[in-house]
Amino acid sequence: MRKIFLASMLAAAASVPLTAMADVHFEFGIPFQVTKKASVGSFTGYSTALLLDVDSGTALGIFGEEQNYSDRSAAVGVPATSSVFGFRIQKAVTDIVNVGMDLAEITTVSGTAANSGTGNLADFFGNVKLLSTKGKINSYLSAEMKYRTAKTSGAAANDFSGLQLALGAGLNF
Repeated sequence: MRKIFLASMLAAAASVPLTAMADVHFEFGIPFQVTKKASVGSFTGYSTALLLDVDSGTALGIFGEEQNYSDRSAAVGVPATSSVFGFRIQKAVTDIVNVGMDLAEITTVSGTAANSGTGNLADFFGNVKLLSTKGKINSYLSAEMKYRTAKTSGAAANDFSGLQLALGAGLNF
């Protein structure tokens, strides 16, 4: 389902002439969990986003994250993964500062597929472009701070709420 949605989003972006759109954004990031619950151990992963400008400074799109972590809800840490897929809306405050919100579904697998959990996720974020280039295709490095509210239920129930910092790179065209 996720791959079909992503493919349809890419097809829609490709079918509209680029001159008719203000911007298409592609972002890749590496998130770091700053604050976390005791049941969530070390975190590593990546995030991606594809956004289309709908008007001056407002962008809508899809985003996803894949993260590996140590599930410490049992007595010993078990290798686990979390997958996030959802929608993003962001508004440009200035040329280099954006604020926005992510609404998504989070799925976790701890140890085996039998130990899985799902839940809803909401992120509230601010994004700052640290370095950028100007031209037909713009590239940039960015830092993003977000507050995440996310809990999963099921066999791999966990709480992923807390502060997250992500360093990223992106392209606008």
